[in-house]
Formats: sequence, structure tokens, C-alpha cells
Amino acid sequence: MSDEIRDVSTITFSGPRFWDAGLEADALLELLAYRKLLVETAKELWRDANGGLRLPRDFQKSIRLKFYFIESGLEAVTLKRVVSHDDAHSGKSLGDFAEIDDAALLIDETITAVSEWRSIPDRMPKRSLPLLSALGRRLRQGESIETRAMRSSTAAELTRETRRRLAVLSSGSYEPRQEAMTPERAAPRYFEIRDSPVAVLPAYEEETMDDTYDDAAKPLWQSIIDVSANVPPEEWDRVPKDLATNLDHYLYGRSREDE
Repeated sequence: MSDEIRDVSTITFSGPRFWDAGLEADALLELLAYRKLLVETAKELWRDANGGLRLPRDFQKSIRLKFYFIESGLEAVTLKRVVSHDDAHSGKSLGDFAEIDDAALLIDETITAVSEWRSIPDRMPKRSLPLLSALGRRLRQGESIETRAMRSSTAAELTRETRRRLAVLSSGSYEPRQEAMTPERAAPRYFEIRDSPVAVLPAYEEETMDDTYDDAAKPLWQSIIDVSANVPPEEWDRVPKDLATNLDHYLYGRSREDE
């Protein structure tokens, strides 16, 4: 038995905290979050490609991911995969599933698409969206995480703004059935949070809803990103940075959490 080491993806941390060529301890939690996203996305890709069959017994065991050092001056970590070979059988790989590399590339494509206000790639599993929106949870203002799969031509930059957009998308990602929507029923609307307009889910007239399911209907998460795309970037910038923490303050005028 012998092992082969393959590069999977490089994770780079950017921001003032990382300018001294050191890596903050909580960055390790981001690496764990990326690993979970990578593995779970790979599982979903395998299921999609194999008609929803149960994962092979050695799938999970085959995904051995490691990093050996932090690249000096770059605050970058290259995630590597250990692939075992059976020397007794002409070096045949044991459980060499390509989905892990596909997942790394797809994660890059999805981050880039959301950052550029484009639609999420059709191949991106909906179940992976909440995991992707959890990545970068510890980022501060002015910081970012760049991911670059070995098969990617450019890096994908994840910022706090990208995470906010992903959070909107993931809110509808677990709906097994989506109601059919027409332009009249999917007209976007806005509400004010202390002078900060925020796009919300399309407004529907309850009496127009029915129980008919349309396979060709646009999924809810796609409608959300289409509505969000109509909001100018400068309006998103007006959304309070502490909205999640102090939602009651902005909605009802209650005291801030930090007061």
C-alpha cells in the first residue's frame, strides 16, 4: 500500500489580521467549515450522478484531507488529498472518487456567481447552500477568504457581502416542492428598516395560490436571487452591518445589544 498526495484547493485569508504572515487560530474553524462543505458537496454530486443510490462504503474513508504548512507571506493553506494505492494490484487507487475535485471547482464557481450577481450553477446541490453560507462566519469588515480549486483558472473571493447574499438563497434551499410562480405573483417588493431598503421574498396574494405543482416552474431560490439582482449594490451597502444582532432595534426601536 502506498499513498499519493494530490492538491485539491488553496484557501487564502486576506485582511489586516493576516498581514503579519500569521494565521489567526479561528481560521482553523474556517478550514473545518470548508472541509465539511467540500465533503458534503462531493457526496451530493455522487448521488446525483448515480440516481440517488446510497454512497459506497469506502467513499467517506477515501476522503483524507490534510495541509502540511502555511505558505509564508501569503496566509494561504493548500488542502491536499491523500489517495491510497494497492501496490499488489498495479497501483490501483482504492476509492479514488473524482467528486471531491468536482466539488472544489463547483464551490469556486458558485462563490464567483453570487459575487457577480449571477445565477447559482445548476449543478450546485441545494443542500450545500447553507454550508456555503456558513463559510466565512468569522470574517471581519475588510477581510475575505479566497478559494481556488486546482482546476480553477482564477480564485473565488468570499466576503461578508457574499455571505449575506448566500444567506438569502439558502433560506429556501430545503423546499422539496416549489409553487408555480407567474410574473404577477412574483412581483418584488421592499420594506424599510430604518431607511435601509432590503429585498425580501416575492409577495403573493393568498387567494391566487393553488395546489397545482409545476415541474417547469422556476425554483424559489432562483426567484430570490433574481429579485435580489434588481437591488443596486449601493442599496445593499446601506443595510446595517449589525442587522442580525440588533434586528429588534431596527424593526421596533428597542435598545441595541451592545448598549
